[in-house]
Amino acid sequence: MRSRSRKALGARFVQATCGLFVALMLASAPALGQSSFPGSVTPNPAPYGVSVQFGFFAGVLDCDYDVALRTVGRAGNVVLVTFDLVPRPPIYICFATPPPLFSAVNLGVLPPGEYIARAQGTLDGVALPPVVVPFRVLGVTSQSVPAMSRWTQAVLALIVLAIAFDMLRRGRSA
Repeated sequence: MRSRSRKALGARFVQATCGLFVALMLASAPALGQSSFPGSVTPNPAPYGVSVQFGFFAGVLDCDYDVALRTVGRAGNVVLVTFDLVPRPPIYICFATPPPLFSAVNLGVLPPGEYIARAQGTLDGVALPPVVVPFRVLGVTSQSVPAMSRWTQAVLALIVLAIAFDMLRRGRSA
């Protein structure tokens, strides 16, 4: 009886360990529809009236291809950048491991709101995984507004003067 419980305990331990391993692997993988290549939007959040830059890695090595932009457009809160990766002429020689190909696109000045920058590219007619980056453009900064109107300030000054006069009057009579 005792050996069965040890075996069952061992099997449960193996099951729990495998389940934990699978859960960690799934948690570290990119979610469905998200990019597997990193990108960034600067500045993020962007102040109102400032031009926004969208940079992304295209998923290939820098020595082999160039980015040929097709379109940069906005539909609602999604800014879509489409591009093709075109092979470079064979005159480029890379002696070391080249860095990944990075591209930056100026998105211009956007109205305040929440946005998603999405870069979708193709390589030899095959769609690459999209690069998706959420970002914000802040609203118009407000001017400093006084906490009190001039009328309220005048009334407060009269109250302070009345208190000061009362204190002086009491001090003289004592």
